[in-house]
Amino acid sequence: MLRTARLLKSLGLLMFTERQFVRCADPQDGDFRYARNRYCSGRIYLDEGLDESGHDFRCPDCERPVFPHGSTKRRHSELRVALNPEGIHAFVAKRLSGVSRVREVCTGVFGVDIENTTVHVCVVDICADRRHLACDRARFLPTLFLCVDESAGDARLLKEDWLASLRLADVVCGVANLSERISDLARQGPPPRTQNLSVPVYQSGPPPIRIGNTEPIAAIPLTGDQSRSGGTQADGVPQPNRIVFRGREYDCELTKTEVALLKVVLLRDETPLELLMHTKPGAVWREPYSAAKRPKIRSALSRLTAKLLKCNLLLRFGLRHGQGFVYRQTGSARGDSRSQAVPESCQESASR
Repeated sequence: MLRTARLLKSLGLLMFTERQFVRCADPQDGDFRYARNRYCSGRIYLDEGLDESGHDFRCPDCERPVFPHGSTKRRHSELRVALNPEGIHAFVAKRLSGVSRVREVCTGVFGVDIENTTVHVCVVDICADRRHLACDRARFLPTLFLCVDESAGDARLLKEDWLASLRLADVVCGVANLSERISDLARQGPPPRTQNLSVPVYQSGPPPIRIGNTEPIAAIPLTGDQSRSGGTQADGVPQPNRIVFRGREYDCELTKTEVALLKVVLLRDETPLELLMHTKPGAVWREPYSAAKRPKIRSALSRLTAKLLKCNLLLRFGLRHGQGFVYRQTGSARGDSRSQAVPESCQESASR
């Protein structure tokens, strides 16, 4: 799979990143006998900047600390792939360069002059002008529709016998000849009979929902004041890995404990520690609070702040020196902040 991804990347069709991770409970790992939940399938990604000795590598499902560098845990690889629209456009243009006269109409659309007619080639996934996806236009102007996403193309593409379509994967693998398909389409006349409907050839927008044997994931409800003027979503954590702050949304991989912690400290400049750690329902840590447990809270806040900064959310949380509060500090890329809270470590140094 990695070899195929590298080949497609060399062609400019996609971009990918490779990440390594270890599993929380793996029967083939040396620390499997210490796992509290031996059925936990959580993945712990080996991100740079995390401190193994500070227990920064934690399972996102059960919060179990793991030691991927100092133990015999097996490492696994994960590929995250994204299409490259500019590369796809350049790839199709290069394949069409040997077919008569070719002109670029817009991103994802080409006009090919062949046999006294013009055949349009439209890459439906990256088409910049949606007028080229109209069924009325395709009836009278010969158009070959190229689909990059095979699964979405089968569900979104209009089901008509006269509609000429081709998968880009077949062109890349040499299964289909793009020049021959264009020549055949140029010799064909308009469809004999079609329904007089003005509908798009390719449905854009979110992919269609398919009903299958899947279990729904319950969204975490918003916290705080839900009423905002102008329909702006209130600050909070509407989904497990989605954060809303001051009208903007951020995607961030958080553990269950970090989600519960962020829902409490996000909406306040100062949060008493008694709201986070107590024995009643709704606590982040359901255990009695004492000053000896402040390092545990401080470590969790440090991990949360590092993850937020990684997803470009400029928020910082820490403990006030000598007080049982968690402060919230916001700022911009230039380093200014609206809450001039001083980290506890700096205050301790100044007191010395």
